[in-house]
Amino acid sequence: MEQNGTANGTHQGVFQHVGRQVWLLSDSAETQKETYKALDAALREQCAEQSVNYQVVMLQDLIMSVERGHLRGYLGMQELIELGESRLSYPLVVKNTRGCRGNAVFLAGNKGQMLEIQHVLKMDTPYLFQQYIKESHGRDVRVMVIGGQVVASAKRISQGGRLQSNFSQGSLPELYPLDESGRNLASRVSEILGMDICAIDLLIRDDGSFCVCEVNSNPGFIPLGKTCNLDIHSLIARHVISFLQNPGNCNNN
Repeated sequence: MEQNGTANGTHQGVFQHVGRQVWLLSDSAETQKETYKALDAALREQCAEQSVNYQVVMLQDLIMSVERGHLRGYLGMQELIELGESRLSYPLVVKNTRGCRGNAVFLAGNKGQMLEIQHVLKMDTPYLFQQYIKESHGRDVRVMVIGGQVVASAKRISQGGRLQSNFSQGSLPELYPLDESGRNLASRVSEILGMDICAIDLLIRDDGSFCVCEVNSNPGFIPLGKTCNLDIHSLIARHVISFLQNPGNCNNN
């Protein structure tokens, strides 16, 4: 990374800072989403106020390489199931790691049910096995973290007994201010993963404690912002601009 440039993986793509410029790297599919449009408008406004050049760059127009990563061969489904069973117990939650909005998420109560869902699992994508937290079935807390700080949180409650509590699945939201332990957990998770901007989904145990369900580097924030009466897109834009004013705050990993 050159000294006059920094990059941050954030919502709807990657922000690139070069001198007094901000680039939003995205793709044509993302530009049609309400979240992208809100963020794009906020960035344009903030950059105009700060006399910063702003540009949207389409990923299909770039040549990209992957660094600090590796590919792993896929196991056969039977081998994958046996691996999951050796480390976890039923019921198990099975997730497509490339899924979104609560799609491609399954609950297997036993091995028989696990075998029944094999036909809908695509072997060209990775899957994640998680322990089922019964007391948090159909409910979680969506937490938005910007710059290592919790800026918004809301409980999501599914309808009709669904496992998934995503906003896009019709869940009902309600304000849910986190206590200190919840805020510290969310901030610590974002720090460990090196995600400056992310949404963390927390499951609620019977004793009121939290466990991390998943972390989203590309979350939708419009429903959360409406629930919390907060312009999250403006907070993200101001945070991005802050790196131009204080470049030492940017983590150049």
